[in-house]
Amino acid sequence: MDNQKLLDEFSDYLKANQLAPASIKILWFKIRRFLGFLEKINIDLQNTTPDILNTFLTSVFNEVNHYGQKSGPKFLYYYILALKRFYNLLEDKEMIGHNPASRLRAPKTEATLPKSLLSKEEMVRVMDVPDVNSFRGIKLRAILELFYGCGLRSGELLNLKMTDVDPKGGTLFVHEGKGKKDRQLPLGKSAAGWLERYLKIRTNLAPHLPYLFLAEGERSHLSKEGLWSIIVRIKKKAGITKALHPHTFRHCFATHLLEEGAPLHAISAMLGHSSIESTQIYTQVNISTLKDFHQKYHPRERGNLNGIKH
Repeated sequence: MDNQKLLDEFSDYLKANQLAPASIKILWFKIRRFLGFLEKINIDLQNTTPDILNTFLTSVFNEVNHYGQKSGPKFLYYYILALKRFYNLLEDKEMIGHNPASRLRAPKTEATLPKSLLSKEEMVRVMDVPDVNSFRGIKLRAILELFYGCGLRSGELLNLKMTDVDPKGGTLFVHEGKGKKDRQLPLGKSAAGWLERYLKIRTNLAPHLPYLFLAEGERSHLSKEGLWSIIVRIKKKAGITKALHPHTFRHCFATHLLEEGAPLHAISAMLGHSSIESTQIYTQVNISTLKDFHQKYHPRERGNLNGIKH
């Protein structure tokens, strides 16, 4: 069986196991890369050993991404998960005599916040980049406002349709977010205002396309690659030296809400988390914030108790 047929079989296998489309895409690409690796070293699936799998995993783990950062445990986790699922399929279909992935163990991954969270001041700089005297600038500003104002995942933003947003009513509806869950979100005044300005022009462009955001030229749906390109340009123009990607806005949304005193259960609901435990990572406030809270609330700092006088 050639590689394309194997990949098609793998995709069908994952769908039958009810994996989310985004997860299927991730695992499919991992296996496509693995099959390319086997071709390169001239090894077929029947002769693959645990050592060969480890060689492949070591090669991908040692890579450096476009931010100059080395891959972490979570990166390796998805490769191991893909290999285990793939070889389970081959074993079920009796296409291999032994399963070299059976003893692979995925590394434990801890949910942690990225080190590149933007401050509120940096977020203002990002928001001010688009030239809102043009339609393109209004579109970019609306995208940034929805990211930061609603905590959307990139896939959720890209899949929004014009009928999903109600700027006047101040609401936004997410269809089949992560885990195929729907949720309704509040639209803040700023996001609603920019979205309303954008829609006044968007409704007259490409009426046959239902999606809210269109690609350059307004002839097709905005793609994930197009969205990344937008964020890269915004980062450069804003003079942001930290890593900035679409998901950064989601992290900043939650962190800044928590810093302002929003309850964790409300943030969890807006993020679409299935459990409040997933939202707990946003309680990992930095040391400067802890010092501010300590100085503001501790009775020794407020002079409510007798202490050492300087």
